Amino acid sequence: MTTTDPFTTLRPRLFGIAYRMLGVRADAEDVLQDAWLRWSRTDASTLQSAEAWLVTIVTRLSIDRLRALKAEREAYVGWWLPEPLVELDAHTPESAAELAGELSVAFLYVLERLGARGARGLFAAPGVRLRLPRDRRPAGQDRGQLPPDGAPRQRACAAGAHPL
Repeated sequence: MTTTDPFTTLRPRLFGIAYRMLGVRADAEDVLQDAWLRWSRTDASTLQSAEAWLVTIVTRLSIDRLRALKAEREAYVGWWLPEPLVELDAHTPESAAELAGELSVAFLYVLERLGARGARGLFAAPGVRLRLPRDRRPAGQDRGQLPPDGAPRQRACAAGAHPL
């Protein structure tokens, strides 16, 4: 059985127009359903070209749908949820090397901000065990001259102030 209904024969073309304009298959199908409802209420004998009429209706319905979607996005008051991101495996050799490089740069920055005396105070902190032999201690300083606790300098460095 062959159908001569213009809507049925033009449906692939109409769907293509709606899909190219909207970019979403479900929205394009909705536009075609609305176009079919209008087509079914129209007397085809009064039209000069059914194809032109259908293309015009689908185009206008698609434009209306785009305007409605834009208004929905602008007036949305709910939670904005970001699109899910693809998680990368954090245990790759490349990510470990990158992390090591970032930590090295951060540690060098901290040491630069502290200066020589501040760095000694940082290493003399209770959590850091650094034992220098007597011949490796800074010239002119014995153990009694090093700060007993590096915590005040650590707090000053964390606050952004120069610790010395």
